Amino acid sequence: MIEGKRKVITWSLVLVAAQIADALSTRAVFAALPGASEANPLIAAAQAHLGSAWWLPKVGVALMLMLLLRYRPQRRMVLVISLVSTVPSLLNLANLWWG
Repeated sequence: MIEGKRKVITWSLVLVAAQIADALSTRAVFAALPGASEANPLIAAAQAHLGSAWWLPKVGVALMLMLLLRYRPQRRMVLVISLVSTVPSLLNLANLWWG
């Protein structure tokens, strides 16, 4: 269990920052690499159906994860959520770097 409200808030902000970084880096990859496509099939479907508002499901997921962290702040869960949330941004940056 993660002790302290401050730690839960900090990890929640890290989660939000990771989601924002993912959305911005995804946009950067699409702008820099014509023909690039989304690897996540759920987000690819959101892009096809929602157009420029494709990032809205990401916001929903981030909010749900923040609630999960708020009410079940277990250390292992926080680590897994943080890892899963930051890997897409890192992959996007790698695509931009090595394109």
